[in-house]
Amino acid sequence: DRDYEYYSQVENGAELGSSIFLGANVGHNWQNGNLVYSVEGDIKGFNGMAARALGPACNNYNLGISAAVATSLVGRVGYTFGDTMVYGLAGYTGAMFKNHHWDCSDRDGDMRWFNGWTAGVGGEMKLSGNASLKLEGRFSGFERVDWTDPSEEDFGAKPILGTISIGINFRF
Repeated sequence: DRDYEYYSQVENGAELGSSIFLGANVGHNWQNGNLVYSVEGDIKGFNGMAARALGPACNNYNLGISAAVATSLVGRVGYTFGDTMVYGLAGYTGAMFKNHHWDCSDRDGDMRWFNGWTAGVGGEMKLSGNASLKLEGRFSGFERVDWTDPSEEDFGAKPILGTISIGINFRF
């Protein structure tokens, strides 16, 4: 059995990919003086390879994982300074990853769901009466998921995602 764990592959020189994502979020804020509390849910669609564990080409296996879609439900706590707010967040995340298993053919390629956690920091700056500009950084860690490919080879992955997002929020 050849068993890949994402973290050990990163330590051994896995290539981390980059991706552009597009998403939407919905939430509700409560304010008490300068403190802001909120609950927020989001969904993001990715385009690109999240990571590929490196190994010898052909006849020895390589494993790649590309994020397809991710969603989260987080709590946020922020502090306002005039028209600007800084905040921290933490909560649940889940993501669908496409797994690629190469042995000179592109076998497998199944989509698999991973559960995990996410935490991050960010800031919002008021642009107008109901719009704000948002900059946020997040780290997401996912559970390990194991599977057996069509050739009965056992594999596993424990992906991580780091995201930086820029967006515009509209308040209703």
